[in-house]
Amino acid sequence: MANKYLKEESELFELEPKSVLNPLNAFRVIKKLAKTWEEISKEIQSDLAENYLKNISNQRETRFPNEDDLNGAIQGLLRLQDTYKLKTKDLANGIVEDININKQMDDPLYPNATNNSKLYEQELLANGVNEEDFRSNIPPLNNTRMSSGYEELCRGENEISITEISKLYCYYKMDRPFLRLAPIKVEIIRFEPLAVIFRNVIYDEEIEIMQNISLPKLQRSLLINYSTGVSSPSRYRVSKNAWISVKIHPIVKQIAKRLKLMTNLNLKSAEPLQDSNFTMETGDRIATVLFYLSTPKKGGYTVFTDIKTVAKPTKNDALFWYNMLRSVDIDWRTRHAACPVLLGDKWAMNCFIHEKSEEFVRPCGLDPSIEERYVGDLGGPEPRKYPNISPYCNEG
Repeated sequence: MANKYLKEESELFELEPKSVLNPLNAFRVIKKLAKTWEEISKEIQSDLAENYLKNISNQRETRFPNEDDLNGAIQGLLRLQDTYKLKTKDLANGIVEDININKQMDDPLYPNATNNSKLYEQELLANGVNEEDFRSNIPPLNNTRMSSGYEELCRGENEISITEISKLYCYYKMDRPFLRLAPIKVEIIRFEPLAVIFRNVIYDEEIEIMQNISLPKLQRSLLINYSTGVSSPSRYRVSKNAWISVKIHPIVKQIAKRLKLMTNLNLKSAEPLQDSNFTMETGDRIATVLFYLSTPKKGGYTVFTDIKTVAKPTKNDALFWYNMLRSVDIDWRTRHAACPVLLGDKWAMNCFIHEKSEEFVRPCGLDPSIEERYVGDLGGPEPRKYPNISPYCNEG
């Protein structure tokens, strides 16, 4: 048994650490660990051995993959295949986006399933089941895909028109005294509703510290059932998050100060950065800042499905938008979703800012339909424009 375990382990550790950023390699690792550990647990029957296994897990503070993890990995692969239109044949041959892991996916039960389906078909025909009768008894199905628009945006299809893109621009945010010395690069990616990307606003050293602080605290993201009030994991929400108090490290306080300069909003009403926790407040979310702490090789976009707008994650940048109109009505146009990461990994950090205490920095105008033209727009002149040279807003 020990030799079998060591053999399985040696095969896994032949993989480079970064190779699990490929979804097929990640699936192989989870499958190997889940199945191997399950077999070992079954073979060890004594109470002494059971306690020993628990001690191993406790000492390492490690939870070994189980059947649920394996099913989650399978669901993840299916979601990637569905979203990015990956061919089953390519996945079976170990190919993702022209990258070959040189390992084929196979299952010894597949030939049996193929033969059994043929036998089942023969038995049906022998019992007098007519294919036409069988089909006529199937009720019609309106198979409209509610997620088709989302998936198209994830693939870079069906984005806003060239006419809309031509109106977008970059500018230097210099509307605060400190920003005269260190202006912030801003790229507008959408008007009505306004959505912008702040370029190079979180630094590599800060990212490393935030990741090191949050890594041991990461937990599976939960969904709240508003009818019962109970939170539970979701099979399609696979992210993990951590809540970190501003008191834990001075770097969090430093980022909070920068957020005020970026958004012109009052962070007394900020909900959690989904890596860092400011103060919990009541009220609806007036705005969201999403920091990108890594750049996935492929996928991981943030997409606004109603307005067909896509933000591609780039390390050190932050995406910003208003969740509410200045009339304090919810702006449903800002409904958004994260696309699954096809290659690589994605680290992000959210800051949700609530409406409370923002009445003086973002007041309701005389005309509730008026929308911001730029971040912090209170009716003054627009900042000096530069051509929109997405995805980077460079100088000049």
